[in-house]
Amino acid sequence: AGGYVPSVVAMNMIDVKSIMEPVVLPDMGIWHPCAPQIFDSTQEYNEWYENVHLPLVGVAKDAPSVGVVLQKSHIATKDDGHYVAMVQEFER
Repeated sequence: AGGYVPSVVAMNMIDVKSIMEPVVLPDMGIWHPCAPQIFDSTQEYNEWYENVHLPLVGVAKDAPSVGVVLQKSHIATKDDGHYVAMVQEFER
C-alpha cells in the first residue's frame, strides 16, 4: 500500500500508514453471501453450510442444493446484489 506517486505522499495528501493491504480473492472458490469467507473446498463449505448456516435460516439439511457459476468481478467489487437476491429466494 505504499506505491503512490511520490509527490502525493510528500504533500501528505494520503496517510499511507492508515491504508489497509488489499484483500486478494482466490481465482476459484465457493461463495455464499452470508459466509465469512470464500471457501477453497466443498468439504470446507459444506461444514459451514450444514453446521452454521442451515440452523440459522431454518433450511432442512436434506433440501436440494443449487450451484451457480459466477463472475469473480461481481464478488470482488460487491456488485453482487442480484446474486444475493437469488440465493435469498432459493433459501426461502
